[in-house]
Parts: sequence; C-alpha cells; structure tokens
Amino acid sequence: LDQIGAVLGPLVVGYVLFLGFGYRWAFLFLFIPALFALCLLLFAKRGYKDKIEYEKVKDASLNLPKTLYVYLFASCLVALSFLPFPLVGFHLSQEAFEGWKISLLFALAMGADALSALLFGLLYDRTGFYSLALGLSFGVLALLFLLNNPVIAIVFWGISLGVQESIMRSAVAHLSPQTSRGKAYGIFHFFFGLSTFWGSALMGYLYQISTDLLILYSIGLHLLAIGILIRLKP
Repeated sequence: LDQIGAVLGPLVVGYVLFLGFGYRWAFLFLFIPALFALCLLLFAKRGYKDKIEYEKVKDASLNLPKTLYVYLFASCLVALSFLPFPLVGFHLSQEAFEGWKISLLFALAMGADALSALLFGLLYDRTGFYSLALGLSFGVLALLFLLNNPVIAIVFWGISLGVQESIMRSAVAHLSPQTSRGKAYGIFHFFFGLSTFWGSALMGYLYQISTDLLILYSIGLHLLAIGILIRLKP
C-alpha cells in the first residue's frame, strides 16, 4: 500500500506539470492526500489505542553480536554511495528531460521498488545474504546505464532501492537477538541515515567535478559492500 502511494504521487505530479500548472500547484495538490493520511492516523490512535498488545521479553540483554556491526558497516557503505533521486532528477533535467517526464520516471522507479521488494523478500527466505548482494548489484547496473540509457537506469535504481527498503532492514532482525532488537534497529537507522546524508552531500559535490568520478566512487563502495555481504556468516 505504501508503494501504491509512492507510484500514484509522482504520477499526479507529472500530470499536473504536464498540464502546465507548475510545481507550486503540484505540491499543493499533494496536500490533500497528506491531510487525509493524518486524519487516518488520528482515527487509528483513538480507535485502537486500547487494543495494542506490546511484546514482553524477560531478562532483556542489550548486547549485540559482532556480526551485526560488520553488517552495519556494509550497509553504511551502500548508503554512502547510493545515488539520491534529487541528484538523479537534476542530472536528467540537465539532459533536457522535462519535469513531468522526470516525475513519470520516478513513478516507474517506485513500481520497480515495490515489485523487487516482493521478489527479493522471497529470495531472502531461501538464500539469505546472497539475495541481498544480488539485489544491491542492480545499484551498480543503474550507475553503468545512467549516462547512456536513463530509463533502464531508473528501473535498476528502483530495484536496488526496493532491496534496501525491505530485506536490508529485515536482516537486522535476523542478526540481532530478540531481547535487543529495538536497540539494533535504532543503531542501524541512526548510522544508515547519517551515511545517507553525508553520502548525498559528497556525491553532489563530486557531480560538480566529474560524473565519471562520481560513478567510480559509487560503484567502488557498492562493490566493497557486496563483497562484505557475500563473506558475512550470519
């Protein structure tokens, strides 16, 4: 359901831009589903507050295995080198892509994101970390196609994002004990988010210098992360 919204949102923006209303009207139109979502959250809070059952764990331990920290390091390498879509969209705009076309490409990426999350979720249950390494390799392919075939690059980019948003986070639960799973997710998201921030800033700077240098940097860190994941023994 989340990805249905992620596809419909940019489709609406693309349609508004295609009609010539501009970005101001496009974002104003998105205020309607945003307000509706907040109303649903308020309804859920009031209607189901007393029906929530929290998991209770006795003898909680906050110790985390070393394997999780190795996995965290590999994940941070991915976050440091995964191209943010604002940078991709800016590059496309420099290649004479109109705003509504970029919105449609983002919708395409979100569709690929949704399908890859389902597919690689099944693969992860069967093959473990090998499926994660395979999914992240699509991020490398996206970089290789970015300059020559943006449409294919966007599809590969969406597949890689779907892997990151699904099984990359599922692996945290796999690698952490039940008693300290909340701590594990907190640490993971803190460092993954921090790496995404600094990686995006650095890649934006590299883009100003040389697109080839940016691609070399991103592919290098992606391959290093994939190598670590393949050797990781959960």
